[in-house]
Amino acid sequence: RQLLKHLNTHLSAVDNNPQARRLRRKLLVRQMKRERGLPLFDIDATVAASIHEATGMANTTDSMWHEPFSPSRLLGLVSRSSGDFRILDRFQSTSHTVKAQGQQPRTFLNRLVGTDEQTLQSIISPYTARVLKPYIRRDNESRPLKLQLLREIQAYPHRNDPTWIAPPPAPIDYCYVRPQHIPTVNALCRQFFWPGIDLSECLQYPDFSVVVLYKKVVIGFSFLVPDVKINEAYVSFVLVHPEWRRAGIGTFMM
Repeated sequence: RQLLKHLNTHLSAVDNNPQARRLRRKLLVRQMKRERGLPLFDIDATVAASIHEATGMANTTDSMWHEPFSPSRLLGLVSRSSGDFRILDRFQSTSHTVKAQGQQPRTFLNRLVGTDEQTLQSIISPYTARVLKPYIRRDNESRPLKLQLLREIQAYPHRNDPTWIAPPPAPIDYCYVRPQHIPTVNALCRQFFWPGIDLSECLQYPDFSVVVLYKKVVIGFSFLVPDVKINEAYVSFVLVHPEWRRAGIGTFMM
Protein backbone atom coordinates (compact mmCIF):
# COMPACT_ATOMS: atom_id res chain seq x y z
CA ARG A 1 0.00 0.00 0.00
CA GLN A 2 2.83 2.40 0.76
CA LEU A 3 4.44 1.62 -2.60
CA LEU A 4 1.17 2.24 -4.45
CA LYS A 5 0.71 5.51 -2.58
CA HIS A 6 4.24 6.54 -3.53
CA LEU A 7 3.62 5.72 -7.19
CA ASN A 8 0.35 7.68 -7.20
CA THR A 9 2.17 10.78 -6.00
CA HIS A 10 4.59 10.61 -8.96
CA LEU A 11 2.22 9.78 -11.84
CA SER A 12 4.11 11.90 -14.36
CA ALA A 13 7.32 9.93 -13.78
CA VAL A 14 5.42 6.62 -13.75
CA ASP A 15 3.81 7.35 -17.14
CA ASN A 16 7.26 7.65 -18.71
CA ASN A 17 8.44 4.26 -17.41
CA PRO A 18 6.78 1.07 -18.76
CA GLN A 19 7.99 -1.05 -15.82
CA ALA A 20 6.58 1.44 -13.31
CA ARG A 21 3.24 1.56 -15.16
CA ARG A 22 3.04 -2.23 -15.14
CA LEU A 23 3.87 -2.38 -11.41
CA ARG A 24 1.23 0.25 -10.60
CA ARG A 25 -1.43 -1.69 -12.54
CA LYS A 26 -0.56 -4.87 -10.65
CA LEU A 27 -0.76 -3.09 -7.31
CA LEU A 28 -4.13 -1.58 -8.22
CA VAL A 29 -5.51 -5.01 -9.12
CA ARG A 30 -4.15 -6.43 -5.87
CA GLN A 31 -5.76 -3.61 -3.88
CA MET A 32 -9.14 -4.14 -5.61
CA LYS A 33 -9.04 -7.88 -4.90
CA ARG A 34 -8.19 -7.31 -1.25
CA GLU A 35 -11.05 -4.79 -0.86
CA ARG A 36 -13.52 -7.26 -2.40
CA GLY A 37 -12.24 -10.25 -0.45
CA LEU A 38 -11.08 -12.06 -3.60
CA PRO A 39 -8.16 -14.52 -3.39
CA LEU A 40 -4.79 -13.14 -4.45
CA PHE A 41 -2.70 -14.93 -7.05
CA ASP A 42 -0.47 -17.54 -5.39
CA ILE A 43 2.21 -18.81 -7.75
CA ASP A 44 3.20 -21.61 -5.34
CA ALA A 45 -0.33 -23.01 -5.31
CA THR A 46 -0.71 -22.62 -9.07
CA VAL A 47 2.55 -24.39 -9.89
CA ALA A 48 1.89 -27.12 -7.34
CA ALA A 49 -1.60 -27.74 -8.71
CA SER A 50 -0.15 -27.99 -12.22
CA ILE A 51 2.50 -30.48 -11.05
CA HIS A 52 -0.14 -32.54 -9.26
CA GLU A 53 -2.40 -32.55 -12.34
CA ALA A 54 0.46 -33.49 -14.65
CA THR A 55 2.05 -36.21 -12.51
CA GLY A 56 -0.98 -37.52 -10.65
CA MET A 57 1.17 -38.07 -7.53
CA ALA A 58 -1.64 -37.75 -5.03
CA ASN A 59 -0.35 -40.19 -2.41
CA THR A 60 3.21 -38.96 -2.04
CA THR A 61 4.53 -38.12 1.40
CA ASP A 62 5.77 -34.73 2.56
CA SER A 63 9.31 -36.04 2.99
CA MET A 64 9.65 -36.38 -0.80
CA TRP A 65 8.93 -32.69 -1.35
CA HIS A 66 10.58 -29.42 -0.38
CA GLU A 67 8.56 -26.57 1.08
CA PRO A 68 6.36 -24.97 -0.14
CA PHE A 69 5.42 -28.00 -2.29
CA SER A 70 4.66 -30.56 0.42
CA PRO A 71 1.31 -32.25 -0.31
CA SER A 72 -0.14 -31.33 3.09
CA ARG A 73 0.41 -27.63 2.38
CA LEU A 74 -0.69 -27.91 -1.26
CA LEU A 75 -3.88 -29.63 -0.21
CA GLY A 76 -4.81 -26.65 1.92
CA LEU A 77 -3.88 -24.14 -0.80
CA VAL A 78 -5.65 -25.95 -3.63
CA SER A 79 -8.78 -26.57 -1.59
CA ARG A 80 -8.73 -22.90 -0.54
CA SER A 81 -8.82 -21.79 -4.17
CA SER A 82 -11.80 -24.04 -4.83
CA GLY A 83 -13.69 -22.59 -1.86
CA ASP A 84 -14.09 -26.01 -0.21
CA PHE A 85 -11.87 -26.10 2.84
CA ARG A 86 -11.96 -25.79 6.59
CA ILE A 87 -10.27 -22.73 8.04
CA LEU A 88 -8.27 -24.67 10.63
CA ASP A 89 -6.74 -26.92 7.96
CA ARG A 90 -4.45 -24.09 6.92
CA PHE A 91 -2.68 -24.33 10.29
CA GLN A 92 -2.14 -28.09 10.12
CA SER A 93 1.44 -29.23 9.60
CA THR A 94 3.52 -32.32 10.20
CA SER A 95 6.43 -32.38 12.64
CA HIS A 96 9.13 -32.63 9.99
CA THR A 97 7.57 -29.78 8.03
CA VAL A 98 7.88 -27.53 11.05
CA LYS A 99 11.49 -28.60 11.48
CA ALA A 100 12.15 -27.77 7.83
CA GLN A 101 11.00 -24.21 8.41
CA GLY A 102 13.90 -23.66 10.79
CA GLN A 103 11.98 -23.22 13.99
CA GLN A 104 13.81 -23.74 17.24
CA PRO A 105 12.41 -26.40 19.59
CA ARG A 106 10.78 -25.33 22.83
CA THR A 107 13.34 -25.99 25.53
CA PHE A 108 12.89 -26.44 29.26
CA LEU A 109 14.32 -22.95 29.76
CA ASN A 110 11.60 -21.54 27.45
CA ARG A 111 8.92 -23.22 29.53
CA LEU A 112 10.49 -21.98 32.75
CA VAL A 113 11.28 -18.32 32.02
CA GLY A 114 9.84 -17.72 28.55
CA THR A 115 11.54 -16.58 25.37
CA ASP A 116 14.86 -14.78 25.40
CA GLU A 117 13.80 -11.43 23.95
CA GLN A 118 14.86 -7.86 24.38
CA THR A 119 12.57 -4.88 25.03
CA LEU A 120 9.69 -4.98 22.58
CA GLN A 121 9.74 -2.41 19.79
CA SER A 122 7.04 -1.17 17.44
CA ILE A 123 6.60 -3.22 14.28
CA ILE A 124 4.93 -2.62 10.91
CA SER A 125 2.20 -5.06 9.93
CA PRO A 126 2.89 -6.69 6.55
CA TYR A 127 -0.87 -7.06 6.05
CA THR A 128 -2.16 -3.53 6.69
CA ALA A 129 1.11 -1.53 6.84
CA ARG A 130 0.01 -0.18 10.24
CA VAL A 131 2.56 0.66 12.92
CA LEU A 132 1.82 -1.69 15.82
CA LYS A 133 2.82 -0.51 19.28
CA PRO A 134 4.86 -2.81 21.53
CA TYR A 135 1.92 -3.45 23.87
CA ILE A 136 -1.82 -3.56 23.45
CA ARG A 137 -2.28 -3.36 27.23
CA ARG A 138 -0.21 -3.71 30.40
CA ASP A 139 -2.45 -5.04 33.17
CA ASN A 140 -1.32 -4.31 36.72
CA GLU A 141 -4.65 -5.09 38.37
CA SER A 142 -5.58 -8.71 37.54
CA ARG A 143 -4.54 -11.35 40.06
CA PRO A 144 -4.96 -14.87 38.58
CA LEU A 145 -4.53 -17.85 40.91
CA LYS A 146 -1.09 -18.60 39.47
CA LEU A 147 0.09 -15.07 40.22
CA GLN A 148 -1.28 -15.28 43.75
CA LEU A 149 0.61 -18.53 44.27
CA LEU A 150 3.84 -16.97 42.99
CA ARG A 151 3.37 -14.08 45.42
CA GLU A 152 2.89 -16.50 48.32
CA ILE A 153 6.02 -18.42 47.37
CA GLN A 154 7.96 -15.17 47.17
CA ALA A 155 6.74 -14.04 50.61
CA TYR A 156 7.25 -17.38 52.41
CA PRO A 157 11.01 -16.98 53.14
CA HIS A 158 10.24 -13.57 54.72
CA ARG A 159 7.28 -14.71 56.84
CA ASN A 160 9.12 -13.89 60.09
CA ASP A 161 10.37 -10.52 58.93
CA PRO A 162 7.78 -7.82 59.70
CA THR A 163 9.82 -5.17 57.89
CA TRP A 164 9.82 -7.01 54.56
CA ILE A 165 7.73 -5.38 51.86
CA ALA A 166 6.77 -7.40 48.79
CA PRO A 167 7.90 -5.85 45.51
CA PRO A 168 5.16 -4.94 43.06
CA PRO A 169 4.32 -7.81 40.71
CA ALA A 170 5.16 -7.63 37.03
CA PRO A 171 2.25 -6.68 34.77
CA ILE A 172 0.37 -9.06 32.51
CA ASP A 173 1.23 -7.84 29.01
CA TYR A 174 -0.97 -8.08 25.93
CA CYS A 175 1.01 -7.71 22.70
CA TYR A 176 0.96 -8.65 19.03
CA VAL A 177 2.44 -11.96 17.92
CA ARG A 178 6.13 -11.99 17.06
CA PRO A 179 8.41 -14.69 15.63
CA GLN A 180 9.88 -15.57 19.04
CA HIS A 181 6.38 -16.41 20.33
CA ILE A 182 5.59 -19.01 17.65
CA PRO A 183 7.44 -22.05 19.13
CA THR A 184 5.73 -21.64 22.51
CA VAL A 185 2.32 -20.91 20.93
CA ASN A 186 2.64 -24.01 18.75
CA ALA A 187 3.60 -26.14 21.75
CA LEU A 188 0.57 -24.92 23.71
CA CYS A 189 -1.74 -25.54 20.75
CA ARG A 190 -0.46 -29.10 20.38
CA GLN A 191 -0.86 -29.68 24.11
CA PHE A 192 -4.41 -28.35 24.50
CA PHE A 193 -5.88 -28.84 20.98
CA TRP A 194 -4.37 -31.47 18.68
CA PRO A 195 -0.96 -32.40 17.18
CA GLY A 196 0.57 -30.79 14.12
CA ILE A 197 -0.63 -27.20 14.58
CA ASP A 198 1.66 -24.50 13.16
CA LEU A 199 0.62 -20.85 13.54
CA SER A 200 3.54 -19.32 11.64
CA GLU A 201 1.06 -17.97 9.09
CA CYS A 202 -0.29 -15.56 11.72
CA LEU A 203 2.94 -13.55 11.41
CA GLN A 204 1.57 -12.33 8.07
CA TYR A 205 -1.24 -10.46 9.87
CA PRO A 206 -0.02 -9.69 13.41
CA ASP A 207 -2.57 -6.92 13.97
CA PHE A 208 -5.24 -9.66 14.19
CA SER A 209 -3.51 -11.43 17.08
CA VAL A 210 -3.09 -11.15 20.83
CA VAL A 211 -0.35 -12.88 22.84
CA VAL A 212 -0.52 -12.58 26.62
CA LEU A 213 2.74 -12.64 28.58
CA TYR A 214 3.67 -12.67 32.24
CA LYS A 215 7.21 -11.36 32.16
CA LYS A 216 8.41 -13.46 29.20
CA VAL A 217 6.17 -16.51 29.63
CA VAL A 218 3.28 -16.98 27.18
CA ILE A 219 0.12 -17.60 29.22
CA GLY A 220 -2.52 -17.08 26.53
CA PHE A 221 -3.21 -16.06 22.95
CA SER A 222 -5.97 -15.40 20.44
CA PHE A 223 -5.79 -15.36 16.64
CA LEU A 224 -8.21 -14.19 13.97
CA VAL A 225 -8.03 -15.01 10.24
CA PRO A 226 -9.02 -11.81 8.40
CA ASP A 227 -9.27 -13.06 4.80
CA VAL A 228 -11.84 -15.86 4.89
CA LYS A 229 -14.52 -14.19 2.76
CA ILE A 230 -15.60 -10.67 1.94
CA ASN A 231 -16.70 -8.97 5.17
CA GLU A 232 -16.07 -12.18 7.09
CA ALA A 233 -13.32 -13.23 9.50
CA TYR A 234 -12.73 -16.32 11.62
CA VAL A 235 -11.42 -16.71 15.16
CA SER A 236 -9.12 -19.70 14.77
CA PHE A 237 -7.61 -20.25 18.24
CA VAL A 238 -8.24 -18.81 21.70
CA LEU A 239 -6.44 -20.19 24.75
CA VAL A 240 -5.62 -19.14 28.29
CA HIS A 241 -3.43 -21.53 30.26
CA PRO A 242 -5.57 -23.26 32.94
CA GLU A 243 -3.41 -21.89 35.74
CA TRP A 244 -4.09 -18.30 34.60
CA ARG A 245 -7.84 -18.49 33.97
CA ARG A 246 -10.79 -16.80 35.72
CA ALA A 247 -9.09 -13.41 35.73
CA GLY A 248 -10.64 -11.78 32.64
CA ILE A 249 -7.73 -12.51 30.28
CA GLY A 250 -9.82 -14.36 27.70
CA THR A 251 -12.58 -11.76 27.93
CA PHE A 252 -10.16 -8.93 27.16
CA MET A 253 -8.64 -10.81 24.22
CA MET A 254 -12.04 -11.34 22.64
